[in-house]
Amino acid sequence: MLLWQNVYKHTANVVQSSVMPCSLVEKTVFGLLRICQQLLPYKENLTNELLKSLQLVLKLDARVADAYCEQITQEVMHLVKANAMQIRSHMGWRTIISLLSITARHPEASEVGFETLSFIMSDGSYLLPTNYVLCLNAARQFAEC
Repeated sequence: MLLWQNVYKHTANVVQSSVMPCSLVEKTVFGLLRICQQLLPYKENLTNELLKSLQLVLKLDARVADAYCEQITQEVMHLVKANAMQIRSHMGWRTIISLLSITARHPEASEVGFETLSFIMSDGSYLLPTNYVLCLNAARQFAEC
């Protein structure tokens, strides 16, 4: 947990100070996504902190987010497909569904975002009271687009 706090602070500083796509922000964002993918199955005590950290991706400057949207969505898909059973909290699902929802209006990323949402909704074990309404709202966004 002590190490994670420093990683989070560094990641937050990079995300908040980046207004254009660059190597540093790319490595930081994808490093964060991969750390979450790797640790979620093994660090149950960090699950909420890891998922909360993904909210930083939602705070990316629009130009940065647009440049990496397709790749971010693919990483989120891998994270969900490998770790959906570990995501139990409303906050965790809200973060994941928000990351998927923003892809509905992004042509390059919407297919992967919808595929991931379909994965969550098609298996009864992943559709929970904590994410049911979130999934329905995201599905509506995809349908509208």
